[in-house]
Amino acid sequence: MRTEDLRLLILKTFKEKEFYGYDIQKKLISEGSNIDIGRLYIVLNQMLREGFLESTWEKSDKGPKKKLYKIVAKGRQELNKIQLTAVQTIHKAYGEYLLNLPPEKSVFNIISKEIIDQGKGKRVVLVTESSSAMYERLLRSIQDRLDDSRIFIIKPKKVSLKLELDNIVNLDGNLENIPLKDNYADLLLTTNMPRNENVKKATREWQRVVKKTGKIAVLAPNVLFASIQDPLTIGDYMERWEHETYENRKVGEGDILLKSLRERFSNVKEKNIVHMKLILADNPQKTSNDK
Repeated sequence: MRTEDLRLLILKTFKEKEFYGYDIQKKLISEGSNIDIGRLYIVLNQMLREGFLESTWEKSDKGPKKKLYKIVAKGRQELNKIQLTAVQTIHKAYGEYLLNLPPEKSVFNIISKEIIDQGKGKRVVLVTESSSAMYERLLRSIQDRLDDSRIFIIKPKKVSLKLELDNIVNLDGNLENIPLKDNYADLLLTTNMPRNENVKKATREWQRVVKKTGKIAVLAPNVLFASIQDPLTIGDYMERWEHETYENRKVGEGDILLKSLRERFSNVKEKNIVHMKLILADNPQKTSNDK
């Protein structure tokens, strides 16, 4: 076994657990591999020096003291980096799969039909905090349903989003600050969820910008809603791990957003599309909860 593979095995197997050197040897033997105990301790000592592990001496009822190992923050970060690379590789392949589906199977066409009716001269607002190749395909699908439409993209100044589409207006803003007039948009679409502490401010801003006859559409991962249950599909597992580890998101946050939307709109619907949840809200109602 290569040293790199042995180090990874140690990180993956024990994570939060304390362990002895011989625990690793037992694990290897159970999987049909073997390794010289001397080489094993050389690798453990190397990981100790590099800060991936820490160790303490434990008294033994019989015989000499035993060294107890534990993976620390740097080791967990290293494991997360390895897992993130794997997740990103699968995400990229899955994204290419979605982008290459025929029109009748296109997720983007399914979403656009759900969120906006065919028409002329409509104003569409996309609020996003990130860039993605998926946005161009989704917006193109929306434009195909509309004549003489204009799309406003609201994003932080630091986010670069280059789209080869006509009638696009880029404006600096975010989920809680949209630089457009009251009752302006026929559709407000967002691919990001506000943080819990900003949910009320965000939904108030969305209600302000959208027309009385307009619609709010939110696309968010299924795993951020409490209705998701174990055992997870492999896709939901990857989504949950990524959002919890790198965005500090938790299962159930989506339900806080749903509650706030239901306070402001009398018609709120949910629909699952692949690994995403599409939330649609319309028919705004008066609310005294505007603080």
